[in-house]
Amino acid sequence: MGIGQVRALLKYRGFVWRRALTDVRHRFAGTGAGVFWNVLQPLASILLYAVVFSQLMKSHLGQLKGPFGFTLYLCAGMLPWIAFSECMSRGTNALVANAQFLKKLAVPEYLFIAETAVSAGIGLAISFSLLLVFALATGTTPTLHWLALPVPLMCFIWLGYSISLLTGSLRVFFPDVGQLLPLVLQIAMWTAPIVYAPGAVPHALQLVARFHPIVPAVNAMHELFLFSTWPSSETWIAMLAWPSAMTLFSHAVLKKLRPEIRDAI
Repeated sequence: MGIGQVRALLKYRGFVWRRALTDVRHRFAGTGAGVFWNVLQPLASILLYAVVFSQLMKSHLGQLKGPFGFTLYLCAGMLPWIAFSECMSRGTNALVANAQFLKKLAVPEYLFIAETAVSAGIGLAISFSLLLVFALATGTTPTLHWLALPVPLMCFIWLGYSISLLTGSLRVFFPDVGQLLPLVLQIAMWTAPIVYAPGAVPHALQLVARFHPIVPAVNAMHELFLFSTWPSSETWIAMLAWPSAMTLFSHAVLKKLRPEIRDAI
C-alpha cells in the first residue's frame, strides 16, 4: 500500500468509519431481526454445510474430535470467507454505487471501497466473537494461539479490499466484471479448504491450493484456533504477501484509470 494511500485513509478515517457503521446499522433496517441478520445469514449457510458435510469430513480432521469438531472447523474458515466475499461483492460495485458522491466530493475513490471493507470487518468481528463464545461453551480450551487470531482475520479483509480496488476500478469501464464476480468467488471458495479438509480432496486440487491467495489465511485460522499450533513461516509470509502485492498492483491500476473514472461512472 502506497504512502499516499495510507495517509489518505488515515486522514479520512472518520469519514470511512461513520459510513461503515451507518451501513451496518441500516443494511437490514425495517426487518424484524435488524442487525442480527449480519449473524443469522452466515449461520444459516454454515448450518447447511455442517449438515451435509459433517459425516463426510469426520475421518479427515485428525485430532479434532467431538460432536462439534467439524462445525468449529467449518466456522473458522467460513465466517472469514463470508466477510471476504461480502467485501469483494460490495467493493466491486462501490464506485458505481457512489457515483453521485464521487462527482461532488473531492475525495479519493478508494475510500468508498475501504468503507465496504470496514463494514465487512465489523460483521466479521461480531460473528467470530460469537464463534469464540460457542467454542468455549462446547468445551474448547482457549490457548495463547488465540491471541494471534486477529492477524489472519485482518488479512482476509485486507485481501478483499486490495482485490476490490482492482475489480471496482475495472467495473466502472467493464460492467461484465460485476456479473463474472459471483462465479469467480464460487470457484475460489471450493478450491480452498473451507468446507472440506485438505486431505479429503485429490492431490491435484491440493497443488492448486498452494497458490491460492486465500489459503494461507484459512490454514492459519485452523492451526491457531483449532489445533493450537503456530503456522509455518511460509504461511505467515504468504498470508501477508498476497494482500501486499495485490494492493500495490490494484492501486497502480486505479492510478492509471483515475483521470477517466469520474467521467465514466
